[in-house]
Amino acid sequence: ELIPSAMKTHVDSLRLQVDGCSLLLEILSQALEQDTMMALDEKVTNSLVDSMRKHSENEELLSLICTLLMMVSASEVAAENLRKAGVIPDLLSIVRNFLHNEKICLSCCGVLWSLAVSAKNTDRALLRSAVPVLSAVLRQHLQNGAVTEAACSALWVLSLQGCLTENDYEPTTLLLLDVLRMSLERPVLVKNTFLALASLLQLSGNSQQSLFL
Repeated sequence: ELIPSAMKTHVDSLRLQVDGCSLLLEILSQALEQDTMMALDEKVTNSLVDSMRKHSENEELLSLICTLLMMVSASEVAAENLRKAGVIPDLLSIVRNFLHNEKICLSCCGVLWSLAVSAKNTDRALLRSAVPVLSAVLRQHLQNGAVTEAACSALWVLSLQGCLTENDYEPTTLLLLDVLRMSLERPVLVKNTFLALASLLQLSGNSQQSLFL
């Protein structure tokens, strides 16, 4: 309670935001070591999102916040709180601005995956704009297995949710094949890439069939 309250009260203080997020990260890391899943309540989530928006140019703070959001976003409660806060455009903007930062890209892909898994109709329009961003992440970090694994997982879920358009099928397929060639030694990445390719193949087939109906 004290940490998010202090962060919200002193949102202009960058140092306090960094220190507060570092403390939260330490608490969450300890909880995970004890196999305890902590779901940040709405007050904490809003505090992090406010801080993210206030200090949108500070790479250190954004890296901490995105890591925190990734750690808790698998929780339905946290995902719903992030959805209410309208965080998707913020995540996409952060990735575009800090595409070079592997940690930020990894974390944001993880959060986008969680939000896409439980996407509602209002989310899907926003998530469609995530497709070119995730593609940019894959191109930028093609040799980083952890980042490409997260991006491929998010793309797979987006394809299942109908967030890719017909114009996305071919370039996304070619990009996923490039990922596959670079990361054959990572079984989870290979599996997720195959799942994404299979989903794209099905979408492409459905699209072709519709032309003849």
